[in-house]
Amino acid sequence: MDEKNYKNTSKYLHELIQEARATRAEGFLAPQSSDQEVQRLKKKIEKLEDRLAVAKQQRRDSVTIRTIKRFRLIRRDTDLDDLFVGIRDDRLTKTVIQCAVREAAVKESILEDSEDRFHKKFTPHTVGTVFTTLMRNQGRSSTSSSTSVRMRRTRR
Repeated sequence: MDEKNYKNTSKYLHELIQEARATRAEGFLAPQSSDQEVQRLKKKIEKLEDRLAVAKQQRRDSVTIRTIKRFRLIRRDTDLDDLFVGIRDDRLTKTVIQCAVREAAVKESILEDSEDRFHKKFTPHTVGTVFTTLMRNQGRSSTSSSTSVRMRRTRR
């Protein structure tokens, strides 16, 4: 505050005293109180981040549940509780599902048919990883990305 902005000195002093009282009451003069405030704010941020993570997980879970319920409504009638059922009304094995996911990935050009790194274990997790890699490569063709992988391996 500048004394020149006030018409008389008493108003200026009154404002200074009020400001000093407020500062003392809030504890800004003590160095440890600012550290405590920082710690309090960090804890608050952690709590908010935890709540956000829980909310995101609940959102994902609700989307998954809704999708499975819709799928069960439209799939053919069966007495089995299994989600994926074959044409003979028996449960599909993990290998059959992995092969189907791999075939779909090849059909959609996410994976080359000659790709042998994943063998039969081309899981939904692998699809996500490959898709992320393709996005990171900014749409470069899979042949150029595999070439760059080979080039990196030979440099080592």
